[in-house]
Amino acid sequence: QDQTQDQTQDQTQDQTQDQTINKQNETKQNQTKKKDTNVSQEKRFVEHEKLNTAILDFIEFRKNIKNPMTERAIKLLINKLNDLAANDEQKQIAMLEQSILAGWKSVYPLDDNKQNSSKKTVQATPVKQNRFVNYEQRQWDFKELENLERERLAQEADNREKPKDERYMALLAKIEGGSNT
Repeated sequence: QDQTQDQTQDQTQDQTQDQTINKQNETKQNQTKKKDTNVSQEKRFVEHEKLNTAILDFIEFRKNIKNPMTERAIKLLINKLNDLAANDEQKQIAMLEQSILAGWKSVYPLDDNKQNSSKKTVQATPVKQNRFVNYEQRQWDFKELENLERERLAQEADNREKPKDERYMALLAKIEGGSNT
């Protein structure tokens, strides 16, 4: 009885595993069919070989960033390339490469003009001068300053009309003694 139960359990398990494997195989086949419907690497969009390779690279880049291009989007891309740089394949290739490097989803005019103009504007802008460049530094005569300070202190002392005590005389002597050094 245990043996028959094990056999039926094994058969049921085998059947479900087979069904799961069959579903996985069908899913893989469907995915490969979908991949085959995508644009192949051998497709030619333009006559110029290097430009065609650049377009294929851009299409591959768009797939890698999870934003694939449809056939209509590819036609619009080629039209935009022709509008931006008609009959100049090198410029079109450069625009495609610029878009890939920058991670853009579309193509834009080349940045060459911006780089050249920014270099010129940096050189053309005048440098603001410091407002204090022409400021003439004062030449201090410290002995004269000390004399002026002594005179001021003496005038204050005279104005107060206080009797000169020992502390004031010591301070005055100290000031006079310091100026001699």
